[in-house]
Amino acid sequence: MKNFNRNALLIFSLLSIGLMGVFGLSGCSDHGNKSTDLDRDLDVAVCGDGVCQEGETSIVCPGDCQPVCGDGLCNGDETTSICPGDCPVSCGDGLCNEDETAATCAADCIPAIPNPTIVPGDGKITLTWDTVPGAASYVVLMNGETETPVTETSFEATGLTNGNDYDFQVKSVNAAGASEYSHALHAVPAFELGWKIEGVRVQSIVPRGLRVSWTLPSEEQRNGVTCYVISYKISEDEPEASTLFQQVSNINFAQVDSNVDLIVGTRYFVNVVAKDICITAGQSTTPSETVSGTPKFASNYIKRLGDTETEAIDFGSSVAISKDNVIVVGAYGNAYRYIKNPAENNWTGASMLDTSIVTNSAFGYSVDIDDTRAVVGAPFDNTGGNYLGAVYLYTKNASGVWDIAPRKIELSEENNICGCSVAISGNLIAVGCPWDVESTGRVYLKFVHSGTLVQITSELLSNATVSPLTLTDGDQFGYSVDISSTAEGITYIIVGSPNANKEKGRVDLFVRISNDVLFDHYVKNGSHTNSHFGESVSIYGNRFVVGEPDNETGKAYVYNFKDGVITLEKELSQIEDSTSTPDLATGDSFGAAVKIRKDTIIVGAPNKDLQSVIGHRTVVVQNVGAAFVFSRPSENNWQYLQKLTPALPGSSQDRFGGAVDINDDYAVVGANGEGGGNLREFVYIY
Repeated sequence: MKNFNRNALLIFSLLSIGLMGVFGLSGCSDHGNKSTDLDRDLDVAVCGDGVCQEGETSIVCPGDCQPVCGDGLCNGDETTSICPGDCPVSCGDGLCNEDETAATCAADCIPAIPNPTIVPGDGKITLTWDTVPGAASYVVLMNGETETPVTETSFEATGLTNGNDYDFQVKSVNAAGASEYSHALHAVPAFELGWKIEGVRVQSIVPRGLRVSWTLPSEEQRNGVTCYVISYKISEDEPEASTLFQQVSNINFAQVDSNVDLIVGTRYFVNVVAKDICITAGQSTTPSETVSGTPKFASNYIKRLGDTETEAIDFGSSVAISKDNVIVVGAYGNAYRYIKNPAENNWTGASMLDTSIVTNSAFGYSVDIDDTRAVVGAPFDNTGGNYLGAVYLYTKNASGVWDIAPRKIELSEENNICGCSVAISGNLIAVGCPWDVESTGRVYLKFVHSGTLVQITSELLSNATVSPLTLTDGDQFGYSVDISSTAEGITYIIVGSPNANKEKGRVDLFVRISNDVLFDHYVKNGSHTNSHFGESVSIYGNRFVVGEPDNETGKAYVYNFKDGVITLEKELSQIEDSTSTPDLATGDSFGAAVKIRKDTIIVGAPNKDLQSVIGHRTVVVQNVGAAFVFSRPSENNWQYLQKLTPALPGSSQDRFGGAVDINDDYAVVGANGEGGGNLREFVYIY
């Protein structure tokens, strides 16, 4: 032993130190808690030495190394939000992550907004909604003030005042918080009416109105009812009748007449409900079955014109009425304008004759009126000895006052006898001259240009067409004329030639788009000899009526113009409905006068005989006349509506229906042969 050298001793010492490190021995130290100076000198990492050296982490040597983000451990103070590398996504981490919902992690995710429905009741309102996933409870907000927490998916507010408007909102709640409130829902609590009105009936027995009746509900049903509400619509395609027709506060009464004038010839679809409160928001019964009716004109005239015009000759030979119920009546040598008193069915009349008008010119032979202009024909105006004929233009100013002195529109060619027929629409006037030199006939167009002075330009209708007219002697082209201008800028002119084609007659339709210079031209010929197809014409939009008075009883035809084609819609003398049909006989001259306005047509039959009761006998009075009204309740479906006659058939040769016109409110019928020569003619308003 004495002989081993110092190198061997050194090797032994190093091995000993290494073994102590492996087995956790401290070697020669005070208490085994400190590294030896040799350890430090050699820079060897030792777990537990108080130093977190390279190679050591908080995982392998928590005694030396403190937890830090990125050490692979999600330590106590670390979360997904501050150390996503160490802490994986998990419910309860305080974040509603991409793959989490309130249904899967109510601790992190706020629930969705509820989608409630609302139902009013008697003094209450009930809300219901579907379960919101992840919601633990809900809060109901009433009128933006009162919050009520609930755990169910329904809520009933009770003790409410019937007729008051309440609004409600709902939000869902869980541990993560609360959603926003839902959109506000409004409801009005009301007495519950779970039945409907039965037996609704509509009758056209009220002048320019309807009578609606229904079966009176039982006393039990009427308990809680305060009124009946009748509503209407004018198209079957509308989803519901929503326009107020009438309201009845007497719940023991089951009938009402319209209290406003309806449009004659228009079909109204009506239903009835009972209500607990007579306001829109009140509770209603189920709407009744919808029934329909069409208003008629008064069966007896409401006003007769001519009682004071005792000197007038042929009073009522021509008539016209404007939209605002101004009536112009023509006579031989005079014309009269009647303005309606808005408060009652009364018109104030005055002569339109002016000192500037030529005597014996047959002023008043023809008349027409538009919104702000009226025209009067004087076909025998012989100014200069040439029988040019003339038309006089009257204008209503912005204050609603009509001209006293008219503007004379002269024609340039001799012997035209112009003004036998006139028509006006907007700034366009048509003047018919059927009895020119050879009775071929012509029509002048007069364009009124408003400015400081009224300027009028003129052209022959035959020169304003795409293709020339083919006219022959005796046609009497221009015997009847009418104009219609549409909102779309289309102008229609219809002209009758009753003597064309061996008195079979013909009508010519002229159509012009606003930006076109010339009219397109279409022809419709009559088919019966000596029937005088086209003696009367009227047009509204693309639909026109043609009278043929000398074809047996007389005829009237409704045509529709579309895509360059004239199509017959109906022969009015053949119309029948469920209750009546025009009672026509040979020689009635049905179609001697016609007028169309929207969905209503009036046709005069001035030679119709009527029965009259004299004492105990019923006698037939000849040629008293009548006017027949037709309506179009649906497309191309024309129906007979009513017959108009004087209040008493009276005298022979009255010729009631020789001139007719209508607007939305009234029908005007001339009887220019009243009394068979006693010089008392009248115009009747219905």
